[in-house]
Amino acid sequence: MAISKESVRKFFASLVEVAQYGPPPPMREELDEFLAGGLSAAEAERLRDGLLLYLELAASALELFPISKEAAPALTPAQWAEDVAKLRQRLGLDDVNVK
Repeated sequence: MAISKESVRKFFASLVEVAQYGPPPPMREELDEFLAGGLSAAEAERLRDGLLLYLELAASALELFPISKEAAPALTPAQWAEDVAKLRQRLGLDDVNVK
């Protein structure tokens, strides 16, 4: 599969935009505090928004640079889906739809 220069340009432009204007990725301590319920409602919402942004970037990267079909997956599709569902539930994102 050939990757167009325009696709690569758009992907890296979105990375630059996130780096300049988006929230920084959450620190481990913030995630721990969030999962323990120690953040205020506003802080928790800010963290969720940031996580969604980085999930969308990861999805874009996988679209642009798909994993080889010949590569042995670390997880089966069912295991992956189960892990993603658990993570979304722990982060309070199970009702948020990310494309």
